[in-house]
Amino acid sequence: MLNRSKKHHFNPQGVLKNFSIDGKQVFVLDKLKGHSFKSSLADAGSENYFNSIRVEDSEFNFETLFDVSDQILSEIVEKLVVTRSLGSLDEKEIAVLNYLVVVQLIRTKRARTESLDLSRKVNEFTKKIADQVGAKFKPIPELDEEEAKLITMLKLSNIRDDFVSISEKDIVLLDSKGLGTKL
Repeated sequence: MLNRSKKHHFNPQGVLKNFSIDGKQVFVLDKLKGHSFKSSLADAGSENYFNSIRVEDSEFNFETLFDVSDQILSEIVEKLVVTRSLGSLDEKEIAVLNYLVVVQLIRTKRARTESLDLSRKVNEFTKKIADQVGAKFKPIPELDEEEAKLITMLKLSNIRDDFVSISEKDIVLLDSKGLGTKL
């Protein structure tokens, strides 16, 4: 067992603080319910045991694997907030930012949900086709939460292609007035 922390963040607190009301709270939009509310930085963008995996009788917590990347991302975002310019980042910081963006995209709740939805959608599509052609439908086993977490870990261990792809993109920094600067 790696660590017994309970609250796991998929949105780093160090980044969220740059969007805080008072350094302690942020507004959160619940898209499903269509309303917003205040939340503490500690609670926003987190879920209990989000980065813990149960394998047979063992539990592995990989939340601490994000500690260093969260700190570095926080420092880069803070630098961008202060300077309001992509030109303030050197070549190495741009490369690190690209890498951390890929890590962040993989670890989100949406990425996890998409993995879970995929097998369900494959079954729905296959059933629809089977019904249309009069064939017998045999569903594939749908992923569970633990399998989706394992997929996240596998993606994190093999991010080179995603890193190369995102590194080839233009970076644009938008401010709250909608004005942007392109790197």
